[in-house]
Amino acid sequence: MGRPKKEIPSQHITTIKQQYEKTWCGAVYLEKKLINTHNLHISHNMIHRVLLKLGYAKHETSSKNVENLGYVMSGRILYLWHILIIIIPKMDGIFVLF
Repeated sequence: MGRPKKEIPSQHITTIKQQYEKTWCGAVYLEKKLINTHNLHISHNMIHRVLLKLGYAKHETSSKNVENLGYVMSGRILYLWHILIIIIPKMDGIFVLF
């Protein structure tokens, strides 16, 4: 069911491989780079599929399955995104560093 997948021409695969080996960047940036240098528009989804096939990229799992708390508790130090909060119980103080 649905629309059949497009076959990726071997010329596109070689240009994507050459450009990736020059720049070592992701699919979205490679899309822009291919438009500017080769005047060739390939969607970043197709570029990502080629990078997966060549082994340059890896498939990431969905973040819906991972519990995202936004902080990591390490001993008595609480890292909250960009604010470092240090809790020292003996001195009865909380210090906040930006």
